Amino acid sequence: MKLGIGFNFSTGKYGSSSSTDILQIPVTDAYESGPFILRLTVPYIEVTGPGDVVVGGANGSPVVVVRNGARRTESGIGDITAGASYNVLDLPEQKLLVDLAANVKLPTADEARGLGTGELDYSLQADAVTVREEFTFFGTVGYKVFGEPDAFALDDTVFASVGGGYKHASGTVAGLIFDWQEAASPGTQAPFESTVYLSREMYPDLSLSGYILKGWSDGSPDFGFGLSVSWRMQVPN
Repeated sequence: MKLGIGFNFSTGKYGSSSSTDILQIPVTDAYESGPFILRLTVPYIEVTGPGDVVVGGANGSPVVVVRNGARRTESGIGDITAGASYNVLDLPEQKLLVDLAANVKLPTADEARGLGTGELDYSLQADAVTVREEFTFFGTVGYKVFGEPDAFALDDTVFASVGGGYKHASGTVAGLIFDWQEAASPGTQAPFESTVYLSREMYPDLSLSGYILKGWSDGSPDFGFGLSVSWRMQVPN
């Protein structure tokens, strides 16, 4: 079992005249048994921005931003996410792994305060990882199905990411990730962003990670950063 807690902050105008600031503190749990991995994320979220910002996109980003809304701050428990993945391909000689995963976003955030859409969303994806000496390369492709809020329309989306990392002899890993997703809200741009990350194993069961994010479209935050700490604990059989 792997427990973690993080701190994530992002800010962006998303095509409007004023910025939206989003702070998240996610608590995570992952349990691995053979080829199965189960994950659960429970976030606290604080949103400061136009009154008609609605959070519900990837990593707590807005899916709807109505221009010229009154600026306000709302906070509370965000949408809980549960997921499961299964290793469908393991080729040791080629150092290639392929997983299939499913994720469900539960509507636990307060819809009236713009902390969520108030609807259940789910996604399916395929993940591939390959290792070449000190380098690791990975990619994801998936499809997300949004619920149907009464106040606005959301389109189902295709999403993808690709990246790589380098592991130093000290155990520090540094890498770069590119993320893209179709726009979920009509009239908005598709999110596209890049992330530079750094992680280090502090102790055998304790690791620390950090990242800096840069958005390249009006559908993404202009800037973001985060830190997380995770602890691996042994679970008796």
